[in-house]
Amino acid sequence: SATTVPTNLTVNLTYAGSANAPTNAGTYQVIGTISDANYQGSATNTLIIATTSLSAIANNTNRMIGRSNPAFTGILSGVVPTDNITATYDSPALISSPAGNYDIVPALVDPGSRLSNYTVTATNGVLTIVGAPQFSSITRSPAGTVQLNSILNVGRAYEFQFKHALAETEWTTFVSNYLATSPLTVITNHAGLTNFQRYYRAVDVSYP
Repeated sequence: SATTVPTNLTVNLTYAGSANAPTNAGTYQVIGTISDANYQGSATNTLIIATTSLSAIANNTNRMIGRSNPAFTGILSGVVPTDNITATYDSPALISSPAGNYDIVPALVDPGSRLSNYTVTATNGVLTIVGAPQFSSITRSPAGTVQLNSILNVGRAYEFQFKHALAETEWTTFVSNYLATSPLTVITNHAGLTNFQRYYRAVDVSYP
């Protein structure tokens, strides 16, 4: 805007030489020139369009060792709807990667080249590759109850199974969809006095 003396004279404004007001972040020289048959004059000032904040945060997740990565997700906030900026999320972890923690890295997709208008903050997530469940010990009571001292991954679901001979093709599930709330868990199986031999396994049934 501009004010004139006397008041209400027409003023033509240019922004860095253009008659169109800018929308991108930056610093622009503004020149106002009076347009009137009886008066003349001009003034110069500066228009500053500041950047706005944009953040991309990758969500944490986990998977079992030896499996493919899940579909990664995240939260993108601060985008002006018409700018059409989106985010993708990826990790360097491979199927063959050992158990451990790996970065989940956000990447911004900017088809309209609008990122220069933002101050961007990107926050990596964590992909935790968990190992297979293990038994630290297996004991059997005189009454025929088997106690499985298990090492599990908290937050993942398991099935506990047995069979009487390794040559058997089918496993029998005696505990299903067990959600681990502790890394050290005791699972019991009432094998009975007549079942003196059983083979046990724990199966991670979470996805992935």
